[in-house]
Amino acid sequence: MAAISNVRNCVERLRRLVRLPGQRNLCAAARNLKTLPATLTHQLNALEKAAGVQLIERARPLAATPAGAALIHEAEHLLGLLDAAQSSVT
Repeated sequence: MAAISNVRNCVERLRRLVRLPGQRNLCAAARNLKTLPATLTHQLNALEKAAGVQLIERARPLAATPAGAALIHEAEHLLGLLDAAQSSVT
């Protein structure tokens, strides 16, 4: 996770990562996430490079690899903590 935390905008990228499994493909996912397909592909590639493993299988529909599922589980927990902390401050 240390390598991923060094990725620029890692929180936003993790928010997008957790929403990828089940999407029809990266283009559909990009539309649903209100970003460009090239941007989403670049961000996913950066996360995978930082993690050193493939996180999402580019099949139809998109699916998390075992490593991706583990990271998504941890990301959901982390994002929940961040959201709770932000809610308690505001």
